[in-house]
Amino acid sequence: MTVSTLINQTLTTPVALTRWVETTRAHAPLLDEDAGPLLARLNALRASAQTLNALASEPRTLGLYGHSQAGKAHLLATLANGSQGQVSVAPGDKHLDWLTHINPGHSATAMAVRFTRTPPTLPEEFPLRLRLFSEAELVQIFLAHYQTSGQSRAVSEEELRQRLAQLQSLGQPQSHPAISAPDVMTLAARWCELTPARQRTLSDDAWHQLAELLPALNLPERVRLYALLWGDIAELTQQFITLSEGLLLLGHAREVAAPLSLLVDNFSLPVEGFLLPAGSGEDALPDEVLVRALEQQQLQGMVSLPLTTLTLLCAELTLPLATPSVPEGVDLLDIPGATFGQNDSLNASKIAFLLDYYRQHQQPDVLMVCNAVQRRADIAPVARALLRWVNATQPASPDALPGLVWAITPHDARFLDGQHLDEGVQRLLGKPGHTWGTLQALDGRNLQRLTEWLSQALSQSSRERRLALLIEQAQAQPALLFSRYLAPLTTDAATLRSTAENGVRTLQRQAARHGDLLQALLPDPAALQALCETEERHEETPQGLFSAEIDLFGESTSVRPVDTASGASLARRAHRLWVNHVRQWMQSEEHAAQLGIDVATLHWLGDTLIIASYRLDLAARLETLAAHEGLSGAQLRAELGNFVSWLGFERVPQAERPASRVNPNERLFASAVAQDKRLTRLGEKPVHAATRYVYDWLVALYTRAIENIGYEHPLDIKPADRQALAKIIGLR
Repeated sequence: MTVSTLINQTLTTPVALTRWVETTRAHAPLLDEDAGPLLARLNALRASAQTLNALASEPRTLGLYGHSQAGKAHLLATLANGSQGQVSVAPGDKHLDWLTHINPGHSATAMAVRFTRTPPTLPEEFPLRLRLFSEAELVQIFLAHYQTSGQSRAVSEEELRQRLAQLQSLGQPQSHPAISAPDVMTLAARWCELTPARQRTLSDDAWHQLAELLPALNLPERVRLYALLWGDIAELTQQFITLSEGLLLLGHAREVAAPLSLLVDNFSLPVEGFLLPAGSGEDALPDEVLVRALEQQQLQGMVSLPLTTLTLLCAELTLPLATPSVPEGVDLLDIPGATFGQNDSLNASKIAFLLDYYRQHQQPDVLMVCNAVQRRADIAPVARALLRWVNATQPASPDALPGLVWAITPHDARFLDGQHLDEGVQRLLGKPGHTWGTLQALDGRNLQRLTEWLSQALSQSSRERRLALLIEQAQAQPALLFSRYLAPLTTDAATLRSTAENGVRTLQRQAARHGDLLQALLPDPAALQALCETEERHEETPQGLFSAEIDLFGESTSVRPVDTASGASLARRAHRLWVNHVRQWMQSEEHAAQLGIDVATLHWLGDTLIIASYRLDLAARLETLAAHEGLSGAQLRAELGNFVSWLGFERVPQAERPASRVNPNERLFASAVAQDKRLTRLGEKPVHAATRYVYDWLVALYTRAIENIGYEHPLDIKPADRQALAKIIGLR
């Protein structure tokens, strides 16, 4: 199969699965309860597929990242292949040297700069190609700025649902081009990366409702939802409105053409205020600048934008090289180094986002680092950003060259001030030679070896291999996501028994982390308390005959109504909240790494507990609890904790429980026998109570997994639906 065919399958499968979920949920109540998180994950898969589709047509790219501008200039002069150490660029009818005419002081730039051999197609009046952030990417910048301020607070899911309910009637029948559902799920992933674990209170279901409603709203209404992510701080909200209105003026174009006067004046001298930080010089740029949006490579009308707005909106400036690069056909991308101070400006937050911006676009192919950090405080956040880039863009392959490489130049910090802070970043990354490597670029001989290595790492075959592995990863995701629904078709009893045994053995090796595991399986107490308070408000509010929220003149929209207290009972909704929490938890590679297990085991564990909860009717237990007045979220959480801690065996008579494997002649979770005689000696093999409990729990988990084999919930999907699902995924 060709790459284009594989990418097309990757694009169409999530769309077909979305239709399957929407159709099947109407007659499968169990699927209906899972539909929100499933649809959220499918939108995330659509975002990944769209990125791979765009990557297939993008040029191979070498990224130069870090704070050593002089070191990057040293590499650029070699790789741009210019005469006498120049980096010759040809915007419009001008021939300029990057190192003398545009950035002679090797200053840090306000955006990424791409040097390309792609022939320029823009008019002489607007020869600069600028790539802009999308609205969803702007939200990510503001979110990061808020999180590094030191004043962030958790977003309440109940508060989000209330705001969604307020805006529901304002949805338009047609989606707005500013943002799409896949964009929202990319934002959701970034929110999870930036938000401390204790503040991650938004479920996949809440993000799905956000993804459904946002594209149907106009800008003022969208801003009301975005503002929740930065604590409704008025100053940040006003800054965001200013920038998003600039995008609106440009028709949300991803690229614009701009005049050369943003970089140099009529005498080819550098100009400050756009690419370079504004100084005290007299040659300041005007407050407004004329640009033209590019839609499908066609220039649109001129639009005047404030210079500060354009600077913050601009992610990348593209300059055409006058000479072929080395390796030939490869773009050179200069990405400024990031800082993460609490008092940093919004522009600093934008710069810090650039590496993650390119990671979300699966770029560059190889990243070469020149001094990743300048301060010790930045070591950990920069290491996390680089590790995210490696994990996302460099799929595991035994024969692949490392995609992250440090370049040691004569301008390296270790030679200038004796500091080598990057060593701390490298230690956090781990696996030298696999995750990252080092190349010297000190003299002509070093540079020759460096260009030879880059020619291999950036070859067309290397790009094709990387793209094929990324496509393979993407195509494996739907089967994993729907594994519970596919299990009756894809696995037999013997395989399920073997999987259960392997899963328990894996968890046994990490028995010391069992407390963390049990804690992670319980939802946030505030979310459960919000359910109880919603129920109380629903009971106290009389049902009126009329509502001012109904729009008598607007067209009906396809947006699904926001879930309220009406419909499912409190206990059923609490059970669904727990199920969705476990499903979201078991999809996370981060959680698997924290527990020291693989994602497949985490997925098996989550599925086992969820199926057991349906089979043992956990919702009925919660119903009994909910019958009492004054129910609190803490009581619901305690009941869920009982189920997770004892797996339902606390309600099974002790004589009927399976035998303990660690406590001979005893049953699972047997109470210790009280001794009325004085202890004169220890047993031959004394067993600690915690050890006995953990191993009994693992045996109980295995027992429940075996009992789950062959179980079919009466409200589950029908065999014909299962067959249709398998056909979409390609298993039939």
